[in-house]
Amino acid sequence: MIKEKNTKWYAIRTVAGKEKVAKENVEREINDNNIDKWVGQVVLPTEKLYKLRNGKKFSRDKLVFPGYIFMELELIGEVERIIKNTKNVIGFTGDRNNKPIALKQSEIERIIGNMEKVESGDTEIPFIAGEQITVIDGPFNNFTGEVVSIDHDKKTLEVIVKIFGRETPLKLSYLQVDKYRD
Repeated sequence: MIKEKNTKWYAIRTVAGKEKVAKENVEREINDNNIDKWVGQVVLPTEKLYKLRNGKKFSRDKLVFPGYIFMELELIGEVERIIKNTKNVIGFTGDRNNKPIALKQSEIERIIGNMEKVESGDTEIPFIAGEQITVIDGPFNNFTGEVVSIDHDKKTLEVIVKIFGRETPLKLSYLQVDKYRD
């Protein structure tokens, strides 16, 4: 797809749970109707979530904005009508008159920037020192404890758990723990 000078980013509402299919349908319509010179990128922001199950690391993609895809395009000629009439697309986000409103550059930079951060594997450790956690994998499964320190390079936590009434330090991967819930 070729990027034109006058393209802007738009949020497109989709049928819930059909975001991937809607993106594929939009891309197909773009090619079938030869409007690719007015359309830049079609983006479905996702982030990778990692979990440990039985000692094995699993990943899955989680939608960052469920019900939306983002498109860089120029609203010229039939482009708007073609996108709106695509299967699993509800329409553009817009004002009360149903006129599409472009996203601000700062908004799209934040969305695209977060996607690039996730793709590079630069994920944050979602815990802080002093926070209560529950161990979800390994021999100390279901034990609760407190985060003492965090090693960002190795993505590990030092956790204190009470075992038989005694405080015991553990080194755990951040994938082996979850936030404490009552």
